[in-house]
Amino acid sequence: MDLSESANPEIFADRMLIDWREEPYEHVFEVSLPGVSPQNIQLRIMEEGKMEISAQRVDMTTREESWRHVESIRGFLLRRFTLPEDGMISLLKTEVRDGILKITYPKMARYSMLDLNRLPRTT
Repeated sequence: MDLSESANPEIFADRMLIDWREEPYEHVFEVSLPGVSPQNIQLRIMEEGKMEISAQRVDMTTREESWRHVESIRGFLLRRFTLPEDGMISLLKTEVRDGILKITYPKMARYSMLDLNRLPRTT
């Protein structure tokens, strides 16, 4: 079986898999980036509430290694998407662990209303 035939574009937008879950106080995005060093990941907030994630996966194999077949993508990864409107960009947090970029995007309206409801009431 020959697995070597595949498209080899310069940018791999479809190889950056993103999972998104919505919590009561925040949106959480988990981006799968196995084999990408945290120093090679860039996150950029663009106009109109769009986020761009770019990453560079460097080829770590050497000519002395005799791999029979390699499917791991090497090169530039890029993904853009629109952030939910109810978030606060100024409080966005990122963390990279075990090949997963975790982006925490706090909600604006819910966060404020829930905090106000927790304040002690005076009569």
